[in-house]
Amino acid sequence: MHRIFSRRRLSIIAIINLDPHSFYRPSTKKTLTQIIEAVKLYLNDGADIIDIGAVSTAPSKIYGDRPDVSEREELKKVESALKVVFDYFPNVIISVDTQRAQVAEKALSMGAQIINDVSGFKRDAKIAKVVAEFDAHCILMACRRSPGDCCTIDEVMKALTESTRIAVEAGVSEDKIAIDPGIGFGKDPRCDLHILRHLNALKVFRKPICISPSRKFFVGHVLGGVPPEKRLYGSLAAVAIAVYNGATIVRTHDVKETLEAAKIAHAIGNLKW
Repeated sequence: MHRIFSRRRLSIIAIINLDPHSFYRPSTKKTLTQIIEAVKLYLNDGADIIDIGAVSTAPSKIYGDRPDVSEREELKKVESALKVVFDYFPNVIISVDTQRAQVAEKALSMGAQIINDVSGFKRDAKIAKVVAEFDAHCILMACRRSPGDCCTIDEVMKALTESTRIAVEAGVSEDKIAIDPGIGFGKDPRCDLHILRHLNALKVFRKPICISPSRKFFVGHVLGGVPPEKRLYGSLAAVAIAVYNGATIVRTHDVKETLEAAKIAHAIGNLKW
């Protein structure tokens, strides 16, 4: 399998949520027809990768409690979505957002190429081995024990060091690992601002950096408490800062707008004069 991620080339990941309890409801697709229409739109707008997740990780302390999604239910939703997407878009690159090895195994066996694990391979001990067995790519998010518990850039770096070690020891190829500092997930907004400001510290890992500030709580907080539906422009500002500071993978709800902002920031950050 060729390398999907790059430390120099921009990649845009479009978000599709299958869980109706996502914090940004317009990203939730409830029917197979909605999924097909969303993938078509995102690819036309310039997305490189489609990220499908069936379990919302929206922090309950901000957005309220939500029912647990069983492994069986997650499997069923992911399988149905992947089948229809690959039927209509056989060459699309799919990332699956999951923390469960069984879901990862099913997704990869169906043709998904990336596992996006917000626990950084720390929730399910078997998931790293599954990724290795399929020679797949992965995005490892900074997480000590639960998503959102890394507040400083030093905590992020320590957690990512642990996660990359887990991946490599399981047999995952070094050049197929991307790292994510874990913006959001219920942290104090100042933590997210601090991490974005110091994001370039993650360059020492020599791995592609993925960032996902899209419509998250810290954006709304800085803008005076606005809801997710009014956080687009603030999100674009955060994306531009992140890309200028070294991120090359951007996961977003808003593909066209994010791609344009990221391209400008990437051009400025990589200018050779």
